[in-house]
Amino acid sequence: MLKIKAFFRINGIILMLLGLFLFFQPELALRVVIIIFGIELLLSGSAGMAIARLQKDYPYRGILFFGSVVQTGFGLLLLVIPQLGELLMKILIILLGIASIAKGALTIFDGFKARDMQIGTRRVLLFMGGVAILFGIFLVSYSFLSLLFFNIILGVAITIFGIGLIISGFQLKEGEVKSIESDPSESLPIA
Repeated sequence: MLKIKAFFRINGIILMLLGLFLFFQPELALRVVIIIFGIELLLSGSAGMAIARLQKDYPYRGILFFGSVVQTGFGLLLLVIPQLGELLMKILIILLGIASIAKGALTIFDGFKARDMQIGTRRVLLFMGGVAILFGIFLVSYSFLSLLFFNIILGVAITIFGIGLIISGFQLKEGEVKSIESDPSESLPIA
């Protein structure tokens, strides 16, 4: 018998703790995520190499082995030099900032070009383009700060979701979940 209430409560507590960690320690949380990602790349790359060696009849053995070696190497790099992960994330944020600036400029251009639009629609386009450009400039100028700010916002969202799961865990009525082999037309009693 699966205790649905306990499942919701435990998941809610885990999510709430993760969200609070992201909110109060965004820089440390970023480093922990990079290390966990490095471990995951190392393990899955090693598994891919093992599969490529063991599966003699697999037609794409060479590609799988090469990709797994690259993946394992990148995982090792992230574990040995975690700053590499931060650098790659900063580069990604800078690229997002450049894309936001370009999108904002195109939106402003559309706002000036479209003379047949209503004046309110043109103003919205000009405003949205300006906001996109300012957002892009912020991302390009303060890439690490943007990353930490994203972690804080993500922490708040995850904490709220975790609290919601905990509340749901207390409001649900306990019931049994039948086995997977049961008839799908039967309803699962929760009340």
